[in-house]
Amino acid sequence: MKKPLSVVLCLLMIAALLPMNLHTAKADGMSGQCGDNLYWSFDESTGTLTITGSGDMWDYTNESAPWYGMAIHNVVFPEELTGVGANAFIDCYSLTKVTIPDSVTSIRQAAFGNCQGLTDIIIPDSVTSMGRNVFSGCTGLKKVTIGNGLKRVEDYSFCYCTGLTSITIGDSLTDIGAAAFYNCHELRSITMPCSADFEWENASIVPSFEGCTGITEVHLTKGTGWMTDYDETNLNRIYYCYTPWFLSRANEITLILDEGITTIGCHAFSYCSGLRSVTIPSTVTSINMAAFCDTGLTEITIPKKVALIGQAAFSGCADLKSISLGKSVTRIENSAFLQCNNLKDVFYYGTESTRYSALPDSAIEVGNDNLIAATWHYLGEMIEGTVEWNAEDVLACMFSGDAALI
Repeated sequence: MKKPLSVVLCLLMIAALLPMNLHTAKADGMSGQCGDNLYWSFDESTGTLTITGSGDMWDYTNESAPWYGMAIHNVVFPEELTGVGANAFIDCYSLTKVTIPDSVTSIRQAAFGNCQGLTDIIIPDSVTSMGRNVFSGCTGLKKVTIGNGLKRVEDYSFCYCTGLTSITIGDSLTDIGAAAFYNCHELRSITMPCSADFEWENASIVPSFEGCTGITEVHLTKGTGWMTDYDETNLNRIYYCYTPWFLSRANEITLILDEGITTIGCHAFSYCSGLRSVTIPSTVTSINMAAFCDTGLTEITIPKKVALIGQAAFSGCADLKSISLGKSVTRIENSAFLQCNNLKDVFYYGTESTRYSALPDSAIEVGNDNLIAATWHYLGEMIEGTVEWNAEDVLACMFSGDAALI
């Protein structure tokens, strides 16, 4: 029986109204569309999900991605991908390998949440935004490298990544959100810019690194050059109490400060008793209030460009035995070396007359009796008459006992 012409015309009109790019899943449920110009297919035999095309992935609500519940081991992204959708791979427990192409600019909320099989992730420089919970609950994740494009690590981004041991974040970073690394209790190594801010405790915010108490290596890169001051107070607590290295203050900490850093912030490393040594970059011009107070430092070299040593900068460093001072130091504020009772030697990069011209006793404020009473060694006099000299080499020779070289 023939259908009436009117019925045929109706069907044709309905078909014409359908989007031309609509891509429906195959009958086997192993392929479909996942963006305006993106398509996916899953090879069950290899556990590989392959996405092809270009542009942004669609965002999904929890458990609504078309491949949700499949045993995905590997995801292959196209080089033209620009964004990974919200909740796209949440709960892909068997996912072990993901390579984010450098065309991607955004990875949205919870995109890889609870992917417990991931062990490392590299975020390329192209990524400028990541959503909340983006890798939260990835308990197998051990190493995270974030490129030099991201400005903020959002709230809860890596919370409960309980196996995470190392994070490296590029110099573009300006702040880290609430509970971003909450309960990452295996975290041992942090590399991040010195100028980055953290969230810290108030009535409704969980600190960025709450529960991270195992850190042993801190590498601060130059960022903007100006290290954050940590002297702000709130709820009778001081900001420095929430830095990741303070939370791990009882551990023996290796601290690396990059060249390009120009100032050591207020209270930057206060009460880090496990900090035994540090090399302050030659680019530093000021060491601010209480920067290293009550640390375990045994000796310190103040670089040649430093003009100011701030109030209580090294106070309470009971194990400090020697310091080296550049002749650019013109002011040492009150109590900078208070209670440094074992301080015996000061090595000065210049002559005695230079010291009393640039740094008279009147420029050394009260509370620095141990500094004034120490034995001062004037390195300039030891090599008088030479055209050029390197004070670091002189120090090395002094401690090695090789008098023929000085």
